[in-house]
Amino acid sequence: LVCISRMNTNIQIVSDRRRIALLIFFLAALSAVSLVWPGDTTWINDEPRLMEMALRHKMSGEIATHGIMGSRGVVYGPFPTWVYTALLHVSTDLVEIVRIRAFIVTMLTAIAIVWIALLCKGLRPIFGSLALLSPYLWLYSRQLWDNTFLIPLSAFTLAAYISFCVAPRAWKLWLASMGMASMFLTHLMSVVLIAPIIGHFAWFHRRWFFAHPWTTAAQMLAAAAPSWPYLNYLATNPAASSAAVS
Repeated sequence: LVCISRMNTNIQIVSDRRRIALLIFFLAALSAVSLVWPGDTTWINDEPRLMEMALRHKMSGEIATHGIMGSRGVVYGPFPTWVYTALLHVSTDLVEIVRIRAFIVTMLTAIAIVWIALLCKGLRPIFGSLALLSPYLWLYSRQLWDNTFLIPLSAFTLAAYISFCVAPRAWKLWLASMGMASMFLTHLMSVVLIAPIIGHFAWFHRRWFFAHPWTTAAQMLAAAAPSWPYLNYLATNPAASSAAVS
């Protein structure tokens, strides 16, 4: 009976590995779709403004403290501007920047799908590849916008936190913390995911918090530090801060 049990376990492990390998293959193949016709994307309103801001910071060598102002009068965080400034150091060809952005967004989303599939045994991993067939992902992955960065950031952050819930490790919480900080510095709509994660951690993992107070405090500080210039900008610009609160 012990031998049969071990054989069944080994068969299950091999089966799981094959399914994950098949999922990775499909995800890699479908990720290539995002690289086709990179010039087919929008270029109106926010996209030129974001790239202009990134170009100005590249030329001046300064680090952005905030992003552009939205249609509701809210000034968003600087994370997208940081990314575009870095990409402008790689290439000044906008089509090439679109290609790189589409690859990064799609691959991070694919990694999150694989990670979640490994954690949640009740899911059928192969169906995760269907997410990359979404025409919305194809469009938003290449759009030189700001809030579309929330697609890979939220997926990766959620995967990291679920992994922490399954097997608590400090590095997983580091990834989730950095992901939430990046989301907050991208768009304020990210609060709808950030708040539940923080609430869940505070309630269900308070023992881990009290067992690792210095680690948790360091993570909170590291996540909050990049947000300080942005929060300071909102505090010293009443119009921007009042719009953000409203």
